[in-house]
Amino acid sequence: MRPNRGKNSVNHNRLRLIRSRLPKLNNTTLIEIFGMLVGDGWLGITGKKRIRKQVCFCGNLKTEKNYCNYVRNKIKSTLNVNGYYKERIEENTYYIIINSESIFDLFREFFDFPVGIKNYFNVNKFPKAWSKQKVFIRGIFDTDGSTFFDKDNRYRVPYPILDITLTNPEVLDWVTDILRKHNFTVIRGAKYIRLKGSKNFHKWFKDISPKNQVHKEKYSKWILEYSSMGS
Repeated sequence: MRPNRGKNSVNHNRLRLIRSRLPKLNNTTLIEIFGMLVGDGWLGITGKKRIRKQVCFCGNLKTEKNYCNYVRNKIKSTLNVNGYYKERIEENTYYIIINSESIFDLFREFFDFPVGIKNYFNVNKFPKAWSKQKVFIRGIFDTDGSTFFDKDNRYRVPYPILDITLTNPEVLDWVTDILRKHNFTVIRGAKYIRLKGSKNFHKWFKDISPKNQVHKEKYSKWILEYSSMGS
């Protein structure tokens, strides 16, 4: 008499189908999504009776609506899931939560992504080619970077500054090293890296090509108002 596998068999087949649809590890968009998670995301395990493995992406609810749609489209096209969208008005934060063991395992096993508090990243799992490194850095910057301007009177025009602030020194060291190898001038602080001046500014938006509308609008406005004047 054949055993009745029932629900376990259905779940196994579903997991196998999901895994068969996952992208290859060198997929450029997957690498960008990995960067988004490093910048402002996490892996977590919740529940007692029913354990859930979750992958979560976070962002600013007021200023990053356009970028949120960009992230959701990338998740859908690359990971074949929609994710659960949630807003917390009091925290001014949106969340895109994926409840998927297979996608959780993809980031955990192949990228060595930490579960819970992001105490340490294994930079040996970071991309090796510049074509992948720059989209990985883009993912970090778009989710956890900032673009601002020093308007001190000693500058002829507002002086552009790019900043990535993280608590993980190994990530900051890696990003600093990669950017310097590709002719960016980088200031490495205790918990941040900073790039200053119009040369860095232009090169960043050409090479790294941020997709977060917050950064793109600041760059476009600066170009329109000040680039012809020099800095």
